[in-house]
Amino acid sequence: MTRDAFEFMRQHIHFAENDRQKKKWQVGYDPLFKVREIMDKMMQRMRRAWTAGKHVTIDESMIKYMGRAISFVQYMPLKPIKHGIKVFCVCCAFTAFLLGFEVYLGKENIHCNEDRSVLGIVDRLIVENGLTSARGRVLYTDNWYTSVDLAKHLYEKYGWTIVGTMSATDKKERKDHDIPFLKLSNGALMSVKRGWFREATLEMKTRNGRRYVIKCTTWRDKKQVTFLHTHVVGPSVGYTVKRHVKGKSRRVELKGPRVQNDYINHFNAVDINDRDSAEHTVSVRTNRWYLRMFFWLLDRVVFSCYIIVVFLADSQIGDPSWKVYKNKKWG
Repeated sequence: MTRDAFEFMRQHIHFAENDRQKKKWQVGYDPLFKVREIMDKMMQRMRRAWTAGKHVTIDESMIKYMGRAISFVQYMPLKPIKHGIKVFCVCCAFTAFLLGFEVYLGKENIHCNEDRSVLGIVDRLIVENGLTSARGRVLYTDNWYTSVDLAKHLYEKYGWTIVGTMSATDKKERKDHDIPFLKLSNGALMSVKRGWFREATLEMKTRNGRRYVIKCTTWRDKKQVTFLHTHVVGPSVGYTVKRHVKGKSRRVELKGPRVQNDYINHFNAVDINDRDSAEHTVSVRTNRWYLRMFFWLLDRVVFSCYIIVVFLADSQIGDPSWKVYKNKKWG
């Protein structure tokens, strides 16, 4: 493609007929009308190219955008991209392949009648992307998603287990759905060594009488870390983790709960997807928000092609020359 042809396409690219877009006050108004159709088609093809395994991860991703053309731009100071469009993503925890996503449209879009609670978001991500067809999967989440209600809902409805972190609180009121461990005070945190942990289990029953266990683990690392999980609920005797300790050049082994190793190996899938997609981005600078979203997904398509080709090369299924793509520098 010549430069002028590329610049012409970039200047005039469009995905929908503006005359068909409904107004904000009309029933059926879609804030993503300009890009909904093309992104749905791209995501449908990606789902056909990969089958999710046992471990899946849900987390947020950010599409960089600082304009005022849309009302659902978010500010998240803890993210590398602080201003942009927030996207809830579900990825394969083993390869970081994108399995589905949902764009956060803000509270002001009253015509969007979807359940905006955590349970509603997780339900749509796993149901609409066909993940609930298989039981026994493990979902990895962070503080925002994890709750006892979610753990019960996933196991009793879909047969899924969960591993997630939680933020321990100072509150003294105890309810049925509260975790058993409070946030440690600064004095209590300093009085226990790194590697200290405590575990508590709660035995539950489904409507069919099937028993399962919800476990809560609190662990002293540099700070207090709390896990809620229905996966890896066995005892944590003899497990260790390697950590950097002040004053020592090499990492040392500390006691750790069994769930910590499982969580650290599977949770970072969405972050890996963001990082590796950005290494070979096809995006261009533009103020048009729908193009920012299109290029964000196109980057994931390129990364997904890389995952598939490397998988085939490792399995000796495809062309032997495909092994060159395993080298990130020259591939």
